Amino acid sequence: MMTALILTIALIAAVLASVYFVEIIAHRVGQPYGTLILAIAVTVIEVALIASILLSRTPGSEAVVRDSIFATIMIVCNGIVGVSLLIGAIKHHETVFKSEGSNIALALLITASTLAFVLPTYTTSTPGPNYSLPQLRGAAIACFILYVTCVCPNYSS
Repeated sequence: MMTALILTIALIAAVLASVYFVEIIAHRVGQPYGTLILAIAVTVIEVALIASILLSRTPGSEAVVRDSIFATIMIVCNGIVGVSLLIGAIKHHETVFKSEGSNIALALLITASTLAFVLPTYTTSTPGPNYSLPQLRGAAIACFILYVTCVCPNYSS
Protein backbone atom coordinates (compact mmCIF):
# COMPACT_ATOMS: atom_id res chain seq x y z
CA MET A 1 0.00 0.00 0.00
CA MET A 2 2.78 2.40 0.91
CA THR A 3 4.68 1.53 -2.28
CA ALA A 4 1.61 2.33 -4.40
CA LEU A 5 1.24 5.68 -2.66
CA ILE A 6 4.90 6.57 -3.21
CA LEU A 7 4.70 5.54 -6.89
CA THR A 8 1.52 7.56 -7.36
CA ILE A 9 3.13 10.66 -5.86
CA ALA A 10 6.22 10.13 -8.02
CA LEU A 11 4.05 9.76 -11.14
CA ILE A 12 2.12 12.95 -10.38
CA ALA A 13 5.38 14.83 -9.74
CA ALA A 14 6.88 13.56 -13.02
CA VAL A 15 3.80 14.57 -15.00
CA LEU A 16 3.71 18.04 -13.44
CA ALA A 17 7.44 18.55 -14.03
CA SER A 18 7.18 17.49 -17.67
CA VAL A 19 4.19 19.77 -18.29
CA TYR A 20 6.07 22.64 -16.63
CA PHE A 21 9.08 22.24 -18.92
CA VAL A 22 6.92 21.78 -22.01
CA GLU A 23 5.12 25.00 -21.11
CA ILE A 24 8.46 26.83 -20.96
CA ILE A 25 9.31 25.49 -24.43
CA ALA A 26 5.87 26.48 -25.71
CA HIS A 27 6.34 30.06 -24.47
CA ARG A 28 9.71 30.29 -26.23
CA VAL A 29 8.31 28.94 -29.50
CA GLY A 30 5.24 31.19 -29.38
CA GLN A 31 1.83 30.85 -30.98
CA PRO A 32 0.55 28.76 -32.74
CA TYR A 33 3.26 26.12 -32.42
CA GLY A 34 3.46 26.42 -28.63
CA THR A 35 -0.16 25.34 -28.32
CA LEU A 36 0.50 22.39 -30.61
CA ILE A 37 3.56 21.38 -28.57
CA LEU A 38 1.51 21.49 -25.35
CA ALA A 39 -1.28 19.43 -26.91
CA ILE A 40 1.17 16.81 -28.18
CA ALA A 41 2.91 16.63 -24.79
CA VAL A 42 -0.35 16.11 -22.91
CA THR A 43 -1.43 13.50 -25.46
CA VAL A 44 1.87 11.62 -25.08
CA ILE A 45 1.46 11.62 -21.29
CA GLU A 46 -2.11 10.35 -21.55
CA VAL A 47 -1.16 7.63 -24.04
CA ALA A 48 1.71 6.54 -21.79
CA LEU A 49 -0.60 6.25 -18.79
CA ILE A 50 -3.17 4.31 -20.82
CA ALA A 51 -0.47 2.02 -22.22
CA SER A 52 0.83 1.33 -18.71
CA ILE A 53 -2.67 0.31 -17.64
CA LEU A 54 -3.02 -1.99 -20.64
CA LEU A 55 0.44 -3.50 -20.16
CA SER A 56 -0.40 -4.46 -16.57
CA ARG A 57 -2.67 -7.20 -18.00
CA THR A 58 -5.01 -6.83 -15.06
CA PRO A 59 -8.49 -8.25 -15.71
CA GLY A 60 -10.81 -5.41 -16.61
CA SER A 61 -8.04 -2.99 -17.58
CA GLU A 62 -9.59 -2.54 -21.03
CA ALA A 63 -12.78 -1.28 -19.40
CA VAL A 64 -10.79 1.16 -17.26
CA VAL A 65 -9.06 2.52 -20.36
CA ARG A 66 -12.31 2.82 -22.32
CA ASP A 67 -14.04 4.55 -19.41
CA SER A 68 -11.14 6.98 -18.86
CA ILE A 69 -11.14 7.97 -22.53
CA PHE A 70 -14.90 8.42 -22.44
CA ALA A 71 -14.58 10.53 -19.28
CA THR A 72 -11.98 12.71 -21.01
CA ILE A 73 -14.36 13.25 -23.92
CA MET A 74 -17.17 14.21 -21.57
CA ILE A 75 -14.91 16.61 -19.66
CA VAL A 76 -13.85 18.29 -22.91
CA CYS A 77 -17.37 18.49 -24.35
CA ASN A 78 -19.22 19.50 -21.22
CA GLY A 79 -16.86 20.52 -18.46
CA ILE A 80 -14.46 22.89 -20.19
CA VAL A 81 -17.13 24.62 -22.26
CA GLY A 82 -19.50 24.89 -19.29
CA VAL A 83 -16.88 26.22 -16.89
CA SER A 84 -15.68 28.71 -19.50
CA LEU A 85 -19.21 30.00 -20.02
CA LEU A 86 -19.81 30.17 -16.27
CA ILE A 87 -16.60 32.08 -15.53
CA GLY A 88 -17.27 34.42 -18.46
CA ALA A 89 -20.77 35.10 -17.20
CA ILE A 90 -19.55 35.80 -13.67
CA LYS A 91 -16.79 38.11 -14.88
CA HIS A 92 -18.58 39.95 -17.69
CA HIS A 93 -22.25 39.40 -16.69
CA GLU A 94 -22.96 38.32 -20.24
CA THR A 95 -21.35 35.63 -22.33
CA VAL A 96 -21.39 35.27 -26.07
CA PHE A 97 -20.49 31.84 -27.37
CA LYS A 98 -19.05 31.85 -30.87
CA SER A 99 -19.15 28.36 -32.24
CA GLU A 100 -16.81 29.02 -35.17
CA GLY A 101 -13.76 28.27 -33.05
CA SER A 102 -15.03 25.01 -31.66
CA ASN A 103 -16.91 23.54 -34.63
CA ILE A 104 -13.90 21.84 -36.20
CA ALA A 105 -12.56 20.51 -32.91
CA LEU A 106 -15.94 19.12 -31.84
CA ALA A 107 -16.51 17.58 -35.27
CA LEU A 108 -13.14 15.84 -35.02
CA LEU A 109 -13.90 14.67 -31.48
CA ILE A 110 -17.33 13.32 -32.40
CA THR A 111 -16.06 11.53 -35.52
CA ALA A 112 -13.08 9.97 -33.74
CA SER A 113 -15.29 8.95 -30.81
CA THR A 114 -17.73 7.27 -33.17
CA LEU A 115 -14.88 5.40 -34.83
CA ALA A 116 -13.51 4.27 -31.48
CA PHE A 117 -16.64 3.60 -29.43
CA VAL A 118 -19.65 3.05 -31.68
CA LEU A 119 -18.44 1.28 -34.83
CA PRO A 120 -16.78 -1.68 -33.04
CA THR A 121 -20.23 -2.64 -31.75
CA TYR A 122 -21.40 -3.25 -35.32
CA THR A 123 -18.42 -5.26 -36.59
CA THR A 124 -18.88 -9.00 -36.95
CA SER A 125 -15.31 -10.12 -37.63
CA THR A 126 -14.48 -10.60 -33.92
CA PRO A 127 -16.70 -11.50 -30.97
CA GLY A 128 -17.83 -8.59 -28.84
CA PRO A 129 -17.45 -4.90 -29.56
CA ASN A 130 -13.91 -5.21 -30.91
CA TYR A 131 -12.10 -4.42 -34.12
CA SER A 132 -10.03 -7.03 -35.90
CA LEU A 133 -6.39 -6.04 -36.49
CA PRO A 134 -6.95 -4.77 -40.08
CA GLN A 135 -10.04 -2.84 -38.95
CA LEU A 136 -8.10 -1.36 -36.05
CA ARG A 137 -5.34 -0.24 -38.41
CA GLY A 138 -7.93 1.32 -40.72
CA ALA A 139 -9.61 3.16 -37.85
CA ALA A 140 -6.23 4.41 -36.62
CA ILE A 141 -5.31 5.68 -40.09
CA ALA A 142 -8.74 7.34 -40.44
CA CYS A 143 -8.34 9.08 -37.06
CA PHE A 144 -4.84 10.23 -38.01
CA ILE A 145 -6.08 11.63 -41.34
CA LEU A 146 -8.92 13.42 -39.53
CA TYR A 147 -6.46 14.92 -37.06
CA VAL A 148 -4.04 16.07 -39.77
CA THR A 149 -6.81 17.63 -41.87
CA CYS A 150 -8.12 19.55 -38.86
CA VAL A 151 -4.75 20.67 -37.47
CA CYS A 152 -2.70 21.46 -40.59
CA PRO A 153 -4.97 24.18 -42.03
CA ASN A 154 -4.96 25.94 -38.65
CA TYR A 155 -1.15 25.97 -38.36
CA SER A 156 -0.12 26.75 -41.92
CA SER A 157 0.76 30.36 -42.41
